[in-house]
Amino acid sequence: MNFLKLFFGFSGRVGRTIYWCGNLASLLGLATFFFVVDTIFLGLGTSILMPGANKAPNLVELGLLSFAAAICVVSMLSLHVRRIRDRGLSGWFGFAGLALIYLSCYWVGRFLPGLFLAEGMRLYVLLLASPGLVGLIIVLLQFGMPRGQAGPNRFGPDPLEQEANSVT
Repeated sequence: MNFLKLFFGFSGRVGRTIYWCGNLASLLGLATFFFVVDTIFLGLGTSILMPGANKAPNLVELGLLSFAAAICVVSMLSLHVRRIRDRGLSGWFGFAGLALIYLSCYWVGRFLPGLFLAEGMRLYVLLLASPGLVGLIIVLLQFGMPRGQAGPNRFGPDPLEQEANSVT
């Protein structure tokens, strides 16, 4: 499979293995890029993570990191759309699922740091974060676990049959 088609193509279908491996590759690539860029700018003394008392964050670094994050989002959206098409649903459900994943991560990230306050663990903070956790788990289970439709559907041939034919 072509690299650009894998990460940036919106036509056809992908199976579970390619979906999970593609998302993992996107996130690892993004994390590596963030680490390298921030290390370079940290060496120059203008890192976003360690701005000086009177210095504004470096806009070049911020631009590079934002561009890399946008590429990662498009890549993951492509995988989500093609994965949900494998199940026979419209690609718009893929966009909605990705939006729900990001909103769930925001929701969880908004409340979970409150669990580690000096006063100890607070149950109500965990309860506030639970809708985001439940939403995240449901979306990941719906995208990554069920097998797609057997045989061709309106979005293309079955990716499992294509893999079996390419091996033989």
